[in-house]
Formats: sequence, structure tokens, C-alpha cells
Amino acid sequence: PCPSAGRARATIATATIANAAGPAFAVEGLKAKLAVSQKGPLEIQLSANTKIGDKPGAISANGTFTNIFNTVGAFDPIAVNGSLSAQVDGVLLPLLEASAEITQAKFSIDAAAAKPIDVQANIAISVNGQPATIAAKLQAVRPNSKDPIATWAKDPRTWAGSVQAQNIPTSLFEKFTKGTPINMARDVGPTISLQAATNSGTGFDLSLTSAKIQLQSAAAIDMSTG
Repeated sequence: PCPSAGRARATIATATIANAAGPAFAVEGLKAKLAVSQKGPLEIQLSANTKIGDKPGAISANGTFTNIFNTVGAFDPIAVNGSLSAQVDGVLLPLLEASAEITQAKFSIDAAAAKPIDVQANIAISVNGQPATIAAKLQAVRPNSKDPIATWAKDPRTWAGSVQAQNIPTSLFEKFTKGTPINMARDVGPTISLQAATNSGTGFDLSLTSAKIQLQSAAAIDMSTG
């Protein structure tokens, strides 16, 4: 069905989430606006103040997109045009049994008319007091009119770019290695870093680095078999 025109606004005074692994997390003064219609633009506005314990933070997002839906009401990656930017400072993360928070994060989507779609994210997190970072920079070529959206989205030739994760604590993975001979701290090290990047139409490079591991590999996806 085609999306009908609509506008939604929401305001929340205060919402508090208890955290057994650390300080409580509160969202204050949340204001959100979403306006969408098939022919008109999609508008997104969000703002709020946050607190982790007594430490203040904020959340914000602003974006406008036109031509986001095609004639049958489905997302249209061929014609969509617009941008979105968001920033997060101080948000609690529900990571297993760890005390984790986003100390700062910036996200952006830039879909300039008739150009590839750019997606970027830069995230700084703290896990049990230890800093780590995640960065992604991706670009998607637009499909032609004959490409089904699902095929376009999962085709490796659609995407180019890189993803990096630095100093991720291996303690986050200990829950999955319990009952096995693997000891993350002993066999891998206290942290691990990962980098993945495209190197051709269907190829990518991958590296894993820690105090005990140095792994580099290159691979390509066979499009005839997936």
C-alpha cells in the first residue's frame, strides 16, 4: 500500500532506565517530529537531553528526503534525494553484562540527486571504562530501473568503503566462549581491532589485530553462486 500523508509529534518530559551494571540513564525533554507522504518530503526532527548518572549529554537528528517512495509506495533508491545528520553524546548501551555507553557518535546520510548514496558513522564508546571506536564510511551506487531493491541492497557491487573497530574489549565475547577451551584474555588479548574494506567490485580485505592475533585476508564473492 502507498504511504498516506501524516505528521506525528511526540514530547516526553523524563524517562529513566535503571542499570544494574552501572549508573541510571535518563532522557529528558524529548521532542520528535516525523512528517511523511508519498509525494511530499520525509522530514525527521529529534532532540533530547540525556544523563548517565549526573553526567549530561544530548541526542539530535535532522533530515529531509524527497522522492523517497516510488509509485507503488516502496522505498525508491533510484530517485531519493536528501540528507540526514544525527549526533549522540552520552547514551547508555545495553551490551550484555557490561557497563557501556556512547560517549559521542555522529551519523550522516547524503543522497544528492543522481549521485551515489554516502553513509558515514563515527562512534566513540566506553566499555567498563575502557574507550573504543567504530568508524564506517560507505557509498552505494544507485540501481537501475530493472534491479529489484532486495537484489540491489545485498549485491556487493552496490557498496564501496570501509569499516573499522578499534580496541574493542574481548570481555564482551566471554559469554560466548564459556564452556570452551578458549580464554579470550589469554588467547586473544584484552582488546581486538578489526578493519574491513572493499578492494574491487566483489572483493574485500579483512584484518584482525590483538596482542595475540595478527590476521590479514582478502576474498572475493563469486556472483554466480553468491
